[in-house]
Amino acid sequence: MAAEVPPPAAHAMPMYKHFPCLDSADEKIELVLKDATAFIDQARARNLNVYVHCKAGKSRSATAVMAYLIMHQGYSFDRAWAHVKEKRPAVAPNIGFFSVLREIGGANQDGSAIGELEIFLTPGQEETGESQKEDQAPRAHSV
Repeated sequence: MAAEVPPPAAHAMPMYKHFPCLDSADEKIELVLKDATAFIDQARARNLNVYVHCKAGKSRSATAVMAYLIMHQGYSFDRAWAHVKEKRPAVAPNIGFFSVLREIGGANQDGSAIGELEIFLTPGQEETGESQKEDQAPRAHSV
């Protein structure tokens, strides 16, 4: 889910999708979230573990995971935020992404459907929950 992180070799993952996206409050993340969350939902329907990552594992990937929880799992914004924050306390979507998530969460609470950042799908793997150091490779969020 990062424009500055190159995708891995095609053979490295059974399913893989790259969504170029900058971590900027001006980035139109809503244009990416429909496709990203649909991809996550498709993988979950196949009983695959899903790993979503960006460069630092704080803003773009957290936004994608929260959007999936809101749009496809029926979470409110507050519940999605609490869940993601519990799993990875360092998450901190930028103010623009936070606003988009608030809008999505509010719109979804009335029962209306809302359409669906780098995402790896690998059967049998689970996130360790260890915190990432800045010099380590990008972290993934499990859904």
